[in-house]
Amino acid sequence: MKQKYFYFLALTIFAFALACTPSEELTLTPSALEVNASETVTFAVHYGETEVTGEAQIFLRSTNEELADNTFSTSIPGEYEFFATYNDAQSEYVKVRVNESAVLSVDKNNIAPDGIETATFTVTRNGTDITGESTLYLLPEDGNPMAQEGFTFTTTEAGVYTFYATAGGISTNSVHVIVLPTDSEPANFNFRQRGLITEFTGTWCGWCAIMKAAAHHLEETGYDNGYSVEIHQGDSMSLPYVNSLLVQFGAGSTNFPLTTFNLDRKTKIVGTYSQTSIEANADRIKLILESCLDEYECTSGISGTYFSDGADGNMKVMATVKIADDGEYRIAAWLCENNIESAQTNYTSDVVNSADVSIHRNVLRAVSNTSEFTGDEVTAGAKETQVFEWTFDASSLYNGNPEDSHVLIFVTKKQEGGVYIVNNIIRCGFEKVTGFEYAE
Repeated sequence: MKQKYFYFLALTIFAFALACTPSEELTLTPSALEVNASETVTFAVHYGETEVTGEAQIFLRSTNEELADNTFSTSIPGEYEFFATYNDAQSEYVKVRVNESAVLSVDKNNIAPDGIETATFTVTRNGTDITGESTLYLLPEDGNPMAQEGFTFTTTEAGVYTFYATAGGISTNSVHVIVLPTDSEPANFNFRQRGLITEFTGTWCGWCAIMKAAAHHLEETGYDNGYSVEIHQGDSMSLPYVNSLLVQFGAGSTNFPLTTFNLDRKTKIVGTYSQTSIEANADRIKLILESCLDEYECTSGISGTYFSDGADGNMKVMATVKIADDGEYRIAAWLCENNIESAQTNYTSDVVNSADVSIHRNVLRAVSNTSEFTGDEVTAGAKETQVFEWTFDASSLYNGNPEDSHVLIFVTKKQEGGVYIVNNIIRCGFEKVTGFEYAE
C-alpha cells in the first residue's frame, strides 16, 4: 500500500510539472547574426510554429529599450543582445555582432594628368588592412563599374574619377580622385573671356517669360561668350538674400524682368526689349554683354571642378585662378540648378511656350560668400596662381539632385569707384573639370 502511495505521488508531481511548463517555446530570430555598421537587422518572433512578431515585444538587453518596428541599426561596432516577450513567455537571448564597415581611402585626392603621379587606395575593416582581400572598381559616367587590376591609379586624362571597393561581398564608401588639367600654356596670360548675365525674375512675372525664353535661346543656339543665372524673387525658388543681390546688382531698378551684366551696377535691360520676338530679346542681351566685355580687359583665367564630397551628399568646388596683371581681385562660386518645375505666368503665350519656361534652368541656389557676393579675396599677384575650395550643402538644391546642377566660378576685379566687376567666368558641370582657356 505504501508503494502505491509513492507511485501515485510521483505521477501527481510529474503531471503538475508538465502543467507548469509552457507548452510552446518563444523564439527570436534576427535576419542576420553579423552585419556592418549602419546596416539594419530585422527580427521575427515565433511562439511555437506561429509567428507573433506583431504582438510580441523585442528589447535590447543592455538598456531594456524596446525596438521600434522590430528593427535595429547602429553605427557603433560591437556585440548586442536582444530578447523578446509574448504574454508571459520570454525568449532566450540572441546576440548580433555589428562590424565596422569596410572603408576605402586614398592617399591623394588630387593627381596630375601626367601618367606618372599615382593615387594609392587602401581598404580597412575594424582597423585591419584588407586591401589584399578586396577588389577596386572605377565608376564610369555611363555603364557598369569596371574592376581594376590593382589598387593604384594614374591617368593622362583630366576629370573626376570615382572609385569604390568590395570586400567579401561588402561594398565600401566611394572616393574621388580629382585630375585637374595641366596648364598647357603656363606662360600664356592672354585668356579667353566670358561674362555673366543676371536675370532677376519670378514665376509671378508675366513679362519675365519672354526674357527667360531669350536666355534659353542663347544657350540653345550655342552662344558661348556668357553664362546666365536666374535670381528668383517672390516665389518658391527665392533665396533669403535675394533683396541684397537686387539692391547691389539691380543697376538701380527693382522692376521685373530685369537683366543686368557682369555685376557692373549700371548696365541693364528693364522689362523686355521686344514683346513679340524671342530672338530680338536674345540679340539685345548678346549685344549688351559684348559691349560690357569690350569695356574691361580680361586679366584673369580660371580652371575648376565640381563634384560630390563624400557620403554626406554635399558638393565641393575647387578652382585655380591665374592672374595676368596686378590689381585687386576676388573669386566666387555660385551654385545653379536646372529642371525645376514651377508654373510660369506668361503674358506672351502667343510667342513663348508656357510649358518650356515653366521648367526653370540656371536658377541660383547658393553662393560661396553671402557677406560678399563678389567673392573671396585673391592674394595672388601678377603672373601668379592661387587655389580655392568651397563646399555647398546638398539641401541647397531645390530638387536635391546634384546631376541637375552646375557652378559658375567667376573672378571680379576692382574698377573705378571701388566696384568689383566680373573679369572672367567659367561653368563647371557636376563631376566635370573645366581647364584654362586662352584667346585664339
